[in-house]
Amino acid sequence: MNFSEIEQMYLKTIFEILYESPDAIVKTTQLAKLMGVSPASTTEMIQKLESRNMLTYISYKGCRLTPIGFNYGARIKRRESLLELLLVEVIGFRGDYKSIACSMEHSINEELEIAIDNLLGYPEKSVDGKKIPLIDRDI
Repeated sequence: MNFSEIEQMYLKTIFEILYESPDAIVKTTQLAKLMGVSPASTTEMIQKLESRNMLTYISYKGCRLTPIGFNYGARIKRRESLLELLLVEVIGFRGDYKSIACSMEHSINEELEIAIDNLLGYPEKSVDGKKIPLIDRDI
């Protein structure tokens, strides 16, 4: 499936919320605030992602990722975490590695993700010590 960068950002953000609170329903206003957009824009994007079977939307309550959406969001988060480790631990970059990894995560494919994972020795923790999602990991 092909998703735009903004669609990927929504899926990753929803994943991050649900990863911390698995039973949560992600409120539209909460998501809008995190994404820096209006609640109306967020509702429109949620409905678009629902039509692509990535999430379930309950009017006036919020949304939850479908299993497919959860895996896709985890994949984006995983790529971001691997890129952060690559930038900090391999390259020795000391700048704003988070925003750079966030920009780069949308540009890498599965083949490059696997190569980075291999290069890093299949890490389990991110730069900030959080668990890296293990979606479809092939060691």
